[in-house]
Amino acid sequence: MMKPETGQQSARVPRPAGDPTHLAPEAALTGRLEGAEKPAPSPRHSHAAARAAQTPPPKRQSTGSSQRVEQLLQLEEAFRSAETISALWYQLANASRRIVPYGTAIILTSDEVRLLRKNAQYRVSAAANVQVVDRTAPLMRAFERVVNEVEQPLVEGSFELDAQLGREGLVAIGMAPGEYPFQHCHLIPVIERGLGLGAIVFARKAPFAPGEIAGLQRIVRAAAHAWWAMGGARQARASGWLTLGMRVAGLLSLLALFALPVPMTVLAPAEVVGRDPAVVTAPLSASIKKILVAPNQVVSPGTALFELNDTDLRNAFDLAEREVAVAQSKLHTAKQAAFVDPRGKKEVAIAKAELELAERRRDYAAERLSQVVVSASSGGVVLFSSVDDWTGKPVSIGERVMEIADPAQVEIVMALPSNDAVSLPEKAMVRVFLDADPLNPLSAHLSERAYRAEEADGGVLAYEMTAQISEAETIVPRIGLRGTARIIGDQTTLGYWLFRRPLSYLRQLTGV
Repeated sequence: MMKPETGQQSARVPRPAGDPTHLAPEAALTGRLEGAEKPAPSPRHSHAAARAAQTPPPKRQSTGSSQRVEQLLQLEEAFRSAETISALWYQLANASRRIVPYGTAIILTSDEVRLLRKNAQYRVSAAANVQVVDRTAPLMRAFERVVNEVEQPLVEGSFELDAQLGREGLVAIGMAPGEYPFQHCHLIPVIERGLGLGAIVFARKAPFAPGEIAGLQRIVRAAAHAWWAMGGARQARASGWLTLGMRVAGLLSLLALFALPVPMTVLAPAEVVGRDPAVVTAPLSASIKKILVAPNQVVSPGTALFELNDTDLRNAFDLAEREVAVAQSKLHTAKQAAFVDPRGKKEVAIAKAELELAERRRDYAAERLSQVVVSASSGGVVLFSSVDDWTGKPVSIGERVMEIADPAQVEIVMALPSNDAVSLPEKAMVRVFLDADPLNPLSAHLSERAYRAEEADGGVLAYEMTAQISEAETIVPRIGLRGTARIIGDQTTLGYWLFRRPLSYLRQLTGV
């Protein structure tokens, strides 16, 4: 028995009841029944068989179409599998030619996601057959220039740029018209959810057929979805809201925010110092022989702090004692001579005066010698830089060497730079953020301020200010700790608080 070709269907015709051909329709077409002779067909059956024989069989499904569908699915899967936006661009520019052949593909992007409107400035970000795009190449600059000169917004669809890109490309690479490989160009915008993510230009020498353009649009739509999921959504949130109404509302909100009242605050370096410390000075003009205590050491009254070099002082004392001995000898001689000569009484008076003067000099030298070792007049913590800084250093009388402060009585000293000097109320609130504990600021209030700015650490002019720590503070900071003080002044607006220093700089610059 003969069988029909693969992909064809047997013609089915109605048969009368009892007709043996209803058991084997194929036999009706071949004219044979297995195990039986061919029956004489009726006229109605003959006409039906003839019509069935004249009906052309259905066409076999094209193998090329199946391959293109499979390639399109594979390409969309590659779009979804791309891990970076660069990988997505590479697949879009290079792998798409397996479905629609073209010479090159240029992907252009903008600095921000734009709504569907004009004036979006695009630049070349990727191209077929290259890993890194040189935007300075003449052909790339020609593509950018032509795309940015498109008069209408890049909405969904495609734009034929044959004339523009053909002319610009010929000028850019200097080829003959017949040799230029990109004579036909189509610009397809990458649109997703109403926002333009970018654009892509497909170019080749032969014209694009309508079916090929439709295929490229389908590929670009698939890539746009992956593009959006990968980074376009985040970029759209950053720029897609900038419609005119929302911009106006944002501007008004910003102006209202600038008008909010806030306290004027300035920052100044701060240090914890002792309140009313006892100053230890040099009693004599001499060099320091030895420091007898360590910095931050707790001392009691009478504790020896440092010792001065006593060489000159001891020699002066010895010399004064010898002068006293000489004066005593002169007085004794004058008294003996007065018994013999009454005129010697005058010499006795002079000798007594010289002896008294010598004794006073000796006492003065002894007093100076007794001041060689300097002791503490009160108890507390000894404050000075270091032992090495002062050992052997010559000092003059009255020069400050160290201080003794009570660790329980401290205050805050601040150096407010002159360019931050603002109007501050009496007893302005101060928040001190110590470097050792910045998360627990100290509360204080302004107590003293200098009327003249002086040079502070770093060579800047600053006003010295003093703040007293609030009594509510239970922990007394250690003397010597440093940090930053925030001084709170009068109320002002947020805009002035933000732009006070720029405005001050502009006034100094322009003199307005």
